[in-house]
Amino acid sequence: MAAAATAIDPADVAGATRPEADHRFVMWVLCAFAGWPLLKIANVQLLEMFMLLHGTYLALRWMARGFTIPVEGIWNRPGRWQGWVMLCVFLVSLSSMRMQAYPPMYGPFFLHVPALTVVLRYLEFTLCVFYGLYAAELMRRDARLREYAMKVYLWSAMVSAWLTFACYPAFRLAHLELLIYGDGRGRGGFTEGGPWGLYLVTACIVARILAARKEISQPKMVLVIVTMAAAFLVARSKASAGCALLIFLTGIFWKSNWRQKITSLFAIALVCTAIYYLLDVQDTWEKLMKARKMAEVMVRFDRDNPSTAYGRLAASVIVPRMIEQHPLTGIGFGNYPVMRNDPTYLGMMFPVRYYDLPGLGLISLTAEIGIPSLIALYVIMFYPAYWANKTGAHRLVFTLALCQPVVTLIGAQVTFYYPWLMSAFAISFLPLAHGKMVARRRVVRPRTGAGKIAVTTTGTATGPQRGQAR
Repeated sequence: MAAAATAIDPADVAGATRPEADHRFVMWVLCAFAGWPLLKIANVQLLEMFMLLHGTYLALRWMARGFTIPVEGIWNRPGRWQGWVMLCVFLVSLSSMRMQAYPPMYGPFFLHVPALTVVLRYLEFTLCVFYGLYAAELMRRDARLREYAMKVYLWSAMVSAWLTFACYPAFRLAHLELLIYGDGRGRGGFTEGGPWGLYLVTACIVARILAARKEISQPKMVLVIVTMAAAFLVARSKASAGCALLIFLTGIFWKSNWRQKITSLFAIALVCTAIYYLLDVQDTWEKLMKARKMAEVMVRFDRDNPSTAYGRLAASVIVPRMIEQHPLTGIGFGNYPVMRNDPTYLGMMFPVRYYDLPGLGLISLTAEIGIPSLIALYVIMFYPAYWANKTGAHRLVFTLALCQPVVTLIGAQVTFYYPWLMSAFAISFLPLAHGKMVARRRVVRPRTGAGKIAVTTTGTATGPQRGQAR
């Protein structure tokens, strides 16, 4: 049973003071650029540059204050044990220095230096984890800042869709691949349509929460629905469909009664049956299995085709061999580009001359850091969902917390910031008092006002009044 919604008592929140004026700008940058990894200088994303500069500024302030943390908050839990897990992952990744590197002829040459690839990749990952916790703490202390950040995130996704639509004339007339590529698929601010589709799924969940809190008007919500529907059609992302289905199924089984579960399963069965026959899933699956068996031969005899010799097709052969050879320690965090030309992994395939990435999500990450480290990192990603379920959070908050583990499982890179931002949004709705969860109280949820989300002292996100968490 869920607790009745009440306003947060400032005494229950560590350092419940108003954030400083620059926090609004920081959250704008984090949310606006989270969906634009294509914006780079050389091979460094603009968002990562901002994180590095702002992180240096925070570190200098921390030293100037005598290495004291004025606000405990989430830095104690879950931040402390996350730090220990990341340290272990880093030490395991450094063990890859014992292996010989096989760097490509062309590409970022500074990444060919032994151990430097691991350090830089780990730094990129550390920035994502830190700014996930940092954003969560800021939004936990100020609900208005959270609502502002969620709106920025949503409208940034909308802008990416509108710009993609605007690039279609240039693609059709001059075949300029700006935000459109291949046979006309949209990719927004990402390299491919699949990752963009996953990002759009998270934006839809944020829009649903804003609508439930009545932070977005009905005409704007209609505009969001139409734009997102068109964007999914343009992206043609199978990964986004799988992600949405998995999130929906998990939410149904964890947060619904038996009647809702049975009804939802019946509806899903009808939809899946229709998809099976309309899209001829069996024939597609047989072709996929045939391509998997013939992948090594295809790469060997089509070595000049970037779509064949690079990316997922070649990685589908190379990555399993890497995991088989190094299941515990992996080849090193980020070392795939400098290790994939090893003859042990190539077999009959030829080495490539340019920088390559696997694009297989958690499978490729397993090859780099090993199975034990992968399990530890996935526990970090799943913890907000566990926390939301344990404290009886609103169903939409629980869905928000599921975004990161599901999106990463489907195929998003672990160094993309937007999944960590989804966890930050979810954590900001959850109860926290000096780093510890507040005990739940069993009272009856009122029938009125269902769907309105607000933070309570017991962790339940519900209630009809606007701005209760402020």
